[in-house]
This record gives sequence, C-alpha cells and structure tokens, in this order.
Amino acid sequence: VNHDLRGNENLKPETGLSAFLHLKKNWKVNENLRSQNKLSLWKISLKDKIELVTVNDAPLQYSYMNVDHYDTQGITYTNDLKFKNFLLGAGATLTGIKQDLNDVLNTNEKYFYTLNLNAQAAWNIPNINTTLSLFYRYNGEQELYTMRTNENGDAYYAKGVQEAYSWLDASIKKSFWDDRFELTFGARNLLDVKSIKNTTESASGHTEASSNMMLGYGRSFFLKFLYNLKLN
Repeated sequence: VNHDLRGNENLKPETGLSAFLHLKKNWKVNENLRSQNKLSLWKISLKDKIELVTVNDAPLQYSYMNVDHYDTQGITYTNDLKFKNFLLGAGATLTGIKQDLNDVLNTNEKYFYTLNLNAQAAWNIPNINTTLSLFYRYNGEQELYTMRTNENGDAYYAKGVQEAYSWLDASIKKSFWDDRFELTFGARNLLDVKSIKNTTESASGHTEASSNMMLGYGRSFFLKFLYNLKLN
C-alpha cells in the first residue's frame, strides 16, 4: 500500500491458534455451462499480532507494532460461472475483527465487521483472439490504529475507522501469430479513487479527528506487450 515503511526492532513473534473449514462444490450442467462454488469459514486468535500502523498521514508513513490481543472470524463465498466464452465471478467476505492494544484507552472489545465484495467478467472472442475483462472490488470500512500526539507532545496509539471505497479495472487482450505475441491495453482505478478518510479517537476520547489517507494517484492506463519464446 505504501513504500514508506518503518521497521521496529522491538517486535515480538506472533503466537496463536487458527481453524478453517472449506466446502467446495462444482456443477456441470452441460458442456457449455459450468459452475464452481466455495464456502469458507475461519477463526483466528493471535497474541502479539504484527500490524501496520499509520505514523504519519501526509506524507503517508507506516510502521510495525504488536497488537496484544487479536481475534478474527469470518465467512467467504465465491462463485465462478462459465458459459461458452463468458466467465462471470463474484465473491463476498464478512470479517469480524476484535483487537486490543493495552496502550489504547477506551478500547472497544466488540467485533468490528467489514464487508468486502468482488466481481469479475471476461468475454473471450476466439475468431479474433481477443479477451475483454472487467474487475471490480469493494472494500468495506476497516478498523486501524494510528499514532497521534497529545497536548504535551507525547505520542500515543488511537483506534480509528478507514472509510469504504471501490476499485474498478478493465483490460483488452489480443494474441497474434499463433499466440506468440500478446498485446494488452488496460485501465486501472477507473473510479479515480485518490484518497480516503479515516477517523481516529482523540486523546480525550470525546471528539474525533478526521484526516485523508492517500490511496493512489488516480486513474491510469497501461500497454503491455509479451513475446512467448515457446522453447518447449
């Protein structure tokens, strides 16, 4: 998310327990219609979890720290549907996180739930060796720790909320000369998301401080050219 990451020589190793359950089911209606489904549930309990913390908002800087108690549980469902030359995929994840840092006052011990969604669509056109693709991702609100400074100039950690945002990418890929050449033109961040807000509890705990976190540089376009040597 950012290249300005500060180390922490006082980090402790993580310890904990985790449990996962995965259920998969594939359906084949006929040669043209197939479906893949997956349902996952998990529970993770960690002590001294290593977490990225915002130490400066502008320019955006992160550092690593230990969270004394970290507990997460959630459920994920994904479905991929293929019909002839069309591929459609969708998924949803509901994650509950409960984390506690002893240095933070007024810590909420309840689970903070976040909803993440993703979808993709692709259309393969064989007669012109071209594939059109579209990718969408919704990132729900997330809880995070941020380093703040009180009236006396002393640094402390506070818990805040990072707002939700959406991300949309698209691309066109075409192959030439028996698939030896591949040309892709695409666009990233079509929704032009540049920054998102986060609110963090102040030192007094009675008011909230709001700031913007830089997420990206806005909408961008790319052109990629690949050549397959086919040495095998």
